[in-house]
Amino acid sequence: MEALAQAITTLPPDAVDRQRLLECLGNAERNVRVLKHKEASKWVMQVGAQLHKLGGDALKIAERVFQHAVFLAKQLDDGAPDFIAIEFESNNTELGDAYTWLGATEAALGKPNEAENHYRAAARAVEERGCVEVGDKLLHQAIFFRNRKMREKYDAVMKKWETAILRAGEGAEREGDVALLQATCALLQEKSMGVSHLVGGPGGGGPDSNENLRAIRGQTLAAELRAGRLAEAAMRLEAHPLKPRGATPLADVFELAASTYDRVKNRRLAIVNISKSLAATAGSKRFAGLAPMGEMRRMVEGTRPWSGRPRWWACGAGRGKGAKTARGRSRSPPQTRKSSRRNNGRRRRSSRRRSCLR
Repeated sequence: MEALAQAITTLPPDAVDRQRLLECLGNAERNVRVLKHKEASKWVMQVGAQLHKLGGDALKIAERVFQHAVFLAKQLDDGAPDFIAIEFESNNTELGDAYTWLGATEAALGKPNEAENHYRAAARAVEERGCVEVGDKLLHQAIFFRNRKMREKYDAVMKKWETAILRAGEGAEREGDVALLQATCALLQEKSMGVSHLVGGPGGGGPDSNENLRAIRGQTLAAELRAGRLAEAAMRLEAHPLKPRGATPLADVFELAASTYDRVKNRRLAIVNISKSLAATAGSKRFAGLAPMGEMRRMVEGTRPWSGRPRWWACGAGRGKGAKTARGRSRSPPQTRKSSRRNNGRRRRSSRRRSCLR
């Protein structure tokens, strides 16, 4: 702690509240003396978070701070028997948070290999926690791979995330619908971002260039996912009487879908989704006696438990040309759908002519 305090004093006094940081280190030192290492790790992480936010030369000090937080989070508290260490290997929230902060700091310092390893360690540290906590750690890992265009590793993380949610929704120790819906919303939000960036790409070139067509295709898939599966999950979460505070507002989901459709020049669906966003906002405020859209749907259809059917994530970054849908049918590329419908119409007309000749 003393070495960290000396490193903090080297920072400019007007750049950060050094007094507050030293107080946090003092609280951490007091907790260490009474063998409350998990609580000490939380205080140390507060110091590192302020240094990480400052950036610049403070990032190197933040890396040392988070390394010490990882060390403290691995220690057992006073009176804990040795066999508890095995239980904490995959059920340690403080260790997961410390590894996540350390990975983010190393990524900012240009150490991608170390950051990748520590992001994975963060997910392993909370494997036996709820699907929401596991998803939070996998989200940081997915963002890391998405920003660096690592498509295969990104797909592997998303697959692992889907498996974690499905596993949490099965068996006798099944988690509640609120946690499952919350984890599903987070998964679909990140998947829509992955579809947009990894399938679509940045675009560029002329209107008919391959890059621009690929970007439009990725944005269209992202808009379909947001207006479809993500909106359905957010609506069901909104209707649940035990929904958590800070859940994704349904109006924001429809607004994001509308802006995505507007980006690909689909004005009709943009207007449809912005209208749904306004309706969801009015319902959430109970304007003029209206009720939230999720509650209205629950009154009509009743309460349905969460189900991990493949249709929840039928559209994803791994969906390409000829990929199968949730029902097992092959999906045609967007530019060939009109021609396929035209060919189907010709077949029907020709069959009618043959029946008339008979």
